[in-house]
Amino acid sequence: MVSVLTRDPRQLNAVDPATGKAIGTVPVTAEDRIPGIVDRARTAQRSWAVLPFAERARVLTVLRSVVVKRADEIAETVSRGMGKPLVDALVGDVGLVLDEFDEYIRNGTEWLADEPVEVPAKFGTVKRALTRYVPRGVVCLIAPWNFPFGIAMGPLIPALAAGNAVILKPTSAAPMVGVVLEELFREGLPGHPDVVQVVHGPGALGSVIATAPGVDFVSFTGSTKIGRQLEAALAPLLRPALLELGGSDPAIVTDDANLQRAANGIVWGRFMNNGQVCAAVKRVYVERSVAEAFIGKVVEKVQALRVGPHTDHVVDVGPLANDRGLDALAAQLQDAIDRRAKVETGGFIPTGSAGLFWPPTVLTNVDATMRVMNEEVFGPILPIQIVGDDQEAIDEANRSDEGLDAYVFCGDPERAERIANRLDAGAVDINEADVNYVIAALPLGGIKQSGINRYHGKAGLRLFTNIKAMVIGAGKQDMEGYWFPHGHESLKPSGTRSDEGTRDWGCGRRSGGSLPQHGHYVDVAARAEQTSIAVCVPRLPWRVSARPPAVRGAYAIVRARAAFSADPQAQITAVSRCGRTIRGNKSDDPAPAGPRVQGQFDCTRTTATRGMERSPRGSRAGPTRVTAEPAASAPAGQARASRRRWSPARPDPTNCPERTNPCLLSALSQEALRSP
Repeated sequence: MVSVLTRDPRQLNAVDPATGKAIGTVPVTAEDRIPGIVDRARTAQRSWAVLPFAERARVLTVLRSVVVKRADEIAETVSRGMGKPLVDALVGDVGLVLDEFDEYIRNGTEWLADEPVEVPAKFGTVKRALTRYVPRGVVCLIAPWNFPFGIAMGPLIPALAAGNAVILKPTSAAPMVGVVLEELFREGLPGHPDVVQVVHGPGALGSVIATAPGVDFVSFTGSTKIGRQLEAALAPLLRPALLELGGSDPAIVTDDANLQRAANGIVWGRFMNNGQVCAAVKRVYVERSVAEAFIGKVVEKVQALRVGPHTDHVVDVGPLANDRGLDALAAQLQDAIDRRAKVETGGFIPTGSAGLFWPPTVLTNVDATMRVMNEEVFGPILPIQIVGDDQEAIDEANRSDEGLDAYVFCGDPERAERIANRLDAGAVDINEADVNYVIAALPLGGIKQSGINRYHGKAGLRLFTNIKAMVIGAGKQDMEGYWFPHGHESLKPSGTRSDEGTRDWGCGRRSGGSLPQHGHYVDVAARAEQTSIAVCVPRLPWRVSARPPAVRGAYAIVRARAAFSADPQAQITAVSRCGRTIRGNKSDDPAPAGPRVQGQFDCTRTTATRGMERSPRGSRAGPTRVTAEPAASAPAGQARASRRRWSPARPDPTNCPERTNPCLLSALSQEALRSP
């Protein structure tokens, strides 16, 4: 739609792109009103955010019902305002919005619920930790002109569901859609008048709102060029943003593809909305052996497309929405022609045309030197390049600085996924075109220069929240064992090193708090390929239980990370901390810094067996070392745990091994304490 500021800068003028005739004017919101709008949004957001999600969902359900009631009016306004066929407006704007309402109303309670996090037992057993999702505050939302209703509402619904207030700046290229949006919120949110406020004006007004004091988050959908400018303006404020920008989206057609389906899907994926879609197919790479047949099918399909005004309900492709990108589109096509690209069908807008009806165009004999293969082409031009194999297709597809969507048409599912996994894109559709965009549960967004962050689905809802980490303690104890004062008995490296370059670790009990009666330590040692390692880890307090300690069971996990020079697959075993016989099994869990081995041990009442030593009951001797020796029948480097009965005695800080491996990092994580 051709829409510009009239001679009166206080108004936007709306023009039908099919006829060039004016269809209405909309007052521009004065810039000096923005601070007051932000203040009202902050006030409204506080009362909106405290509502439980069930109540917010009820309000959103009312708003959804208003969209349903006015669906025909909305679609007609979109079609008339930017030229797209009515069916495109109903499906791509109104229909997707209804799906998004359903997605967040149905799943919002679950997606915004607190997520518990396990508290390491060394910090006590009466604490709980969780991740909480809280509203960001005031969201500035800047909508584009190609889907003036659908993409305005797409981020707005999750922003509201998450508890934010929204200041929406609709596109100035289709200002009558902005008027409908304003009426929609007035009718659908009667009890919350300032939770959504609509601001009308040129693109520059969007930047004013985005950088205004009191705005907490910005959502922008538009070109990569404008997105960079906006990000530069937000950077000094450290203001987070969703940037959904442009894409030069490739499609690959392999030699085993269903060529008819590929042709049908790519023609729809390129020329839907007259090619004015950020995720549309922009360039095609087809393998040489099937290129002629594929190109023939594409050209035949494109020549059959019906072009005309939205008032003709059998039209496939309407006019360009406005003349903003007209010169760039003409320059891109002319560049390709100058470099000997062949125009199979289509071309430029006919001279003297009353509307902006650019004919659907197919180019062949194209290569990587042409602008149409390197830039986003935001209009109905489809270049097709012939490649030799999958590798060449992938290399050419990934040359772009943008990475929004990509498409693969291939007959072999495994081959298709191998190609898809190597494409630099935020989304890949296999044997489909643009369908990821209309699945409301799938995250939408790109990589490289195609944007920052995602919306739609769970990721889209949580994007409009701040993640708050919380630890909640009972507050009944006066002290924690790891609080001040520290003593010389604290577990810490002694700092001494032996001639072999190993380090001695001190091992002892903390003083203070509740740890004196619970602060026992377990000495864990392992041997693999003549390399010995040892760890001292704290025995942590018992979980509150009515059973006496003598009959309590325990389940503990010791994780150790070490670098064994002789055998990188060497395994480590550990002793449980409960003073009963251990029974363990071992498993590898490799980690970048060396083997990361987890041993799980159940405490039992099994008596001592051959080779075990027993501490006298009540002994105050230091912790018993439990070693792991290579089994005679096991592969080199594997270790077998020996069993020993350990008496929970007061540990001796001087009783730790003298030559422990300096690469070893250890921790004791108590998963649960349970009765035997």
